[in-house]
Amino acid sequence: MNLILFLQQFDYPALVYIFKAITLLGNPEFYFLALAVIYFSWRKEEIAPLAALLFISYFINIGLKEFFSISRPPEELFFITVFGHGFPSGHAQVSMVLWGYIAWRLKSFSWPALFVLLIGVSRVYLGVHYFNQVFAGWLVGFTTLVLGIITIDFIKGKLVVSSYES
Repeated sequence: MNLILFLQQFDYPALVYIFKAITLLGNPEFYFLALAVIYFSWRKEEIAPLAALLFISYFINIGLKEFFSISRPPEELFFITVFGHGFPSGHAQVSMVLWGYIAWRLKSFSWPALFVLLIGVSRVYLGVHYFNQVFAGWLVGFTTLVLGIITIDFIKGKLVVSSYES
């Protein structure tokens, strides 16, 4: 709670607005938009594996929140309206999967890492998560991402080997 209170001492209207905008990058609606942009402007072949990873991560998050049933910070700290349990942070978790996948495919980690960091910090600043909930979201997201990448590479390798054997 000390970190939330420390960050919220800088509750300037412009800063609150910026963090509210940043946190939108972790909303489920944003992921549908991101998938559409990736499909139409980047790599169509990445949509199925990325969409699968995002859905898997989302459902893992729902399961973990229900299993642990750990509350969010007190509502009087909220700068936005949220519902449900707080552990782990879904915004932190799923943003790690999306931006981590993009970083892996682009072989560029700096700006995707910045998005992941800012989305996580926004959740603490806006008072809807403790830092440990965000950190847990990052860990679960990273684990999902790594296991997903290993699985995707394995499947693609099998498909390439199978096509050569035919």
